[in-house]
Amino acid sequence: MSDLPIGEFALRDLLRALWLVSLIFICLILPFYLWQQLAPESYEEFWLKSVSPMSRDARNEILRQRSL
Repeated sequence: MSDLPIGEFALRDLLRALWLVSLIFICLILPFYLWQQLAPESYEEFWLKSVSPMSRDARNEILRQRSL
């Protein structure tokens, strides 16, 4: 093993894990954020058409408000 104390070894691993989680989170969120900023109408249509049956009422309400 290395000559690092236990606390420093654990801190390094914790920071590495946080970095990895942050990187994964950014890779998942950033494309959708950019899509929303660059093509908001396309982004909104995608989410309105891909709703679950549980939120069908909310989708229908949004579409009803748009048509007014």
